[in-house]
Amino acid sequence: MTVADLPKGAKCFKGAFLSTHYITPEGNVYFMYKSGEIRPKPTRANKYGHIVFTSRVRSYKNISVPREVRVARMVALYFLPNPHRLNVIGFKDGDKTNCKADNLQWRAVWA
Repeated sequence: MTVADLPKGAKCFKGAFLSTHYITPEGNVYFMYKSGEIRPKPTRANKYGHIVFTSRVRSYKNISVPREVRVARMVALYFLPNPHRLNVIGFKDGDKTNCKADNLQWRAVWA
């Protein structure tokens, strides 16, 4: 698969050490290898029921360490406007495995 074969609306984001990921409004994550080949990134449910994928990030000593990234947060950051600068992602239907952009919304945390 190449960049031209990605689903319509896919957006690119950079990970640690310039690794390239693509995310779609449907919540699909793709990874670009150094050869230029693009493959779907494996996702799984964490212990809280959120769909996550593993990405490598830089630690404070510039060492690459694995980190879980929530697919819903990435979809919201890239496809949902956030004019009030809210910081919590809510699921309209209450299903944490449904990470489509039309099912997500920004919410405030109320004490």
